[in-house]
Amino acid sequence: MILGDSVEVPENTCLRCGYMCDRASVCDSPITRPRPDDVTVCMKCGEIMIFDHELKFRKPNDDDLKSIATDSALMFNIVMAKTAIIQVKKDNAR
Repeated sequence: MILGDSVEVPENTCLRCGYMCDRASVCDSPITRPRPDDVTVCMKCGEIMIFDHELKFRKPNDDDLKSIATDSALMFNIVMAKTAIIQVKKDNAR
């Protein structure tokens, strides 16, 4: 997984844990900014969300979930992000 530079996005709140986010990075792509319908993962709890047309978070719908589940590269990046989140939590708990 190659993580791009962090860029500013409109302030968002995780739909699950309430974590505030105003930055995002794009993985494995020459695109440098998130776009509408891109998948994102909360860096605190790992919740999977989708950017809407204003780059605000929305819950994935059934079509989004099917698309995510069949995209092996995207699934790999989600698993890697969630693994990193778990590791940071473990490290911070020490």
